[in-house]
Amino acid sequence: MKYKELFTDNNGLFTNIFAKYYTAEYNTIFGENTSELVDTYTRLNFGGRELMHGLTEGDYINNVRSVISLYVGEWVKGARVMQEEYNAVLNVSRQLERDINTTNNENYTNTDEESNKVFNETAFYPTEKTEISNERLNNGTTAERVTERKGVEDVGGALIKEFNRKLQSYKNDIIFVLIEKLTKSIYS
Repeated sequence: MKYKELFTDNNGLFTNIFAKYYTAEYNTIFGENTSELVDTYTRLNFGGRELMHGLTEGDYINNVRSVISLYVGEWVKGARVMQEEYNAVLNVSRQLERDINTTNNENYTNTDEESNKVFNETAFYPTEKTEISNERLNNGTTAERVTERKGVEDVGGALIKEFNRKLQSYKNDIIFVLIEKLTKSIYS
């Protein structure tokens, strides 16, 4: 039996099972998407797939509910994370202020003595003495200010758009996992 033969317009998987038996979870995961729209989407995309042999018109509700109950807790946790409002920084910026004060005070004295000493003589006769005294004082102040702005102007808006795209992808993944568990593999 094919998916579209069991789950028709009047007997949708999401309308008659998921939204009916797991109402709060369905609303958390799919939000504004009505179960009828999700059923239409699944029939269009997966209607030609063969159902597992255990799914018959007489007992499919309990079998589908068992599959949903195995995964619904994790699906709800993931949906809540996706729908969480984040207080994202509105603009990424960096400001660096640095003041450097340096004081350098140097004093030194250099003494040079000259003598008239011959190479082999042992006596030392000083003839001239020179003293050089130097003093240097350095004072410096350096102020540095860096202001940098990176990224897009509205980071919060960009994050919201990205989260909405990820949430839609997450909803598609949930639908795919559920259909995959109820239908035969396309490779078998």
